[in-house]
Amino acid sequence: AGMKLPNGQIVYTDVNKTDTDGDGLSDFQETGIIYNIDDRYIGNGETKRVQYFQMRSNPANADTDGDGITDDVDTMPWAMDHYTVVSLDNQYNSARYLDIDGQYNGGDQGWWSAKATYKNGLEGTKRIDALKKDKYYRLWQIGCGVIALSDVELYMTMQNSGYHLSYSNGFTDANGVCTKTDYMDYVEKLYDNKYIIVNTGLYPWRMESGLTEFLAKNNSPYQNVIWAKLGSVEQAAILTDISTMLSHNIPVVFSYYTTSDTAIEMFYDVMQIPAAETDSNIDPDNKATAHYMTMTGIEKYWSPRENKYKYAIKLVSWGKDYYADLSSYIAKMNYFTNYLSVF
Repeated sequence: AGMKLPNGQIVYTDVNKTDTDGDGLSDFQETGIIYNIDDRYIGNGETKRVQYFQMRSNPANADTDGDGITDDVDTMPWAMDHYTVVSLDNQYNSARYLDIDGQYNGGDQGWWSAKATYKNGLEGTKRIDALKKDKYYRLWQIGCGVIALSDVELYMTMQNSGYHLSYSNGFTDANGVCTKTDYMDYVEKLYDNKYIIVNTGLYPWRMESGLTEFLAKNNSPYQNVIWAKLGSVEQAAILTDISTMLSHNIPVVFSYYTTSDTAIEMFYDVMQIPAAETDSNIDPDNKATAHYMTMTGIEKYWSPRENKYKYAIKLVSWGKDYYADLSSYIAKMNYFTNYLSVF
């Protein structure tokens, strides 16, 4: 006969299956135990003997709320835990922002460690000397800004017909994939000619002028590039600005900088953010205290600890995907912790 929900929908299960929807939970686990049987008034002076179930989730739907998390692992199967607010519209690969060799999502500055004359662990005057003398060491140690801007040029050229790179006509294949070798060569060209690194990293004004030049060359409708356009303001204004850029298919280059040991918390999955009581869910090798990265999307997720929906930024760094809480990022905003606004 099925089970009628409060909204009138009737859920039917397959009497020949223990697990109708195949989500790993038995129908019994999803529907729950009959916890009350009584005569309930149904109108017109009539009562009816009714069975009540405390349903955990819909036994006929493997993902009850449609949020991409199956009911067997979803902590809130009746309410969408997270969903995409806005994201880049990659016409070649929706899973990756910038596909390098079919396995990396954008560039990783660590690739230049193999080319560097000097090796890691240098401190004080030795590190300064290495940064002065070896461009590969600079790209490895403080090249994140060059990589972020290189990724933007490659992405926008790939997505927009008629666009050209600053020093090439492009080298992605028909599926929007570029090789690691070609990618690294192009980053080095931009480093040599446009995004020049000094001993402390890439200055925002070089980023502004370099990206403006690229957009103007390609007659982009969005040629205004400003670092720290909004500064430390309320979250809604920053969310609107970032969302507008992403909706125009423009990646958002941003930085996180602190003089303390408080690193930006970068999670493997957006739903790890509200669950994390400690650093156990944070990639231990990829915490950042002074780093340029790229936003590729905005997600909204439910925080059970705060009992409300919050926003998360989807980002790429070191060739991987991560998530970070937007409000935590905004709380740190100043001139050095900010983003390139393109409008």
